[in-house]
Amino acid sequence: MSFQALNLKVTGVNMRYIRYLVFLLGFSLLCCGWKYSDGDRYGVITKYSKKGFVIKTWEGQLNLGAAGQQGDGGLGFNTWDFTVTDEKLNLIIMEAMQKNYRVRIRYKENLYITRCQGETNYFVQHVEIDTLAHRN
Repeated sequence: MSFQALNLKVTGVNMRYIRYLVFLLGFSLLCCGWKYSDGDRYGVITKYSKKGFVIKTWEGQLNLGAAGQQGDGGLGFNTWDFTVTDEKLNLIIMEAMQKNYRVRIRYKENLYITRCQGETNYFVQHVEIDTLAHRN
């Protein structure tokens, strides 16, 4: 086998892998922005912090209010984890948490995310503070 024939054979194999990698990259990027569901959640924010090594996002936990018995015999709270990327929404959530207000969070769930986008699939789109249901 000559050097030219060997080079063409290797190039054909490399092109197949390159096409496969380009397809996977394109599919991943498409799925990262693909909205799977959306909805609203109501509750009190119990945990909220900024996380991430390179890209920082705000990660929070909403207590939905109902406590129930878990399989190990203890009581567990019904909580929901979410991600915030918008600084304006961050300020509203910080105020609600400091004053212990109930909030309504409108979110979208992405089908697939990369960890640099946040820790959850649930991204907050809108926040409303319920000042009438203030907890003492």
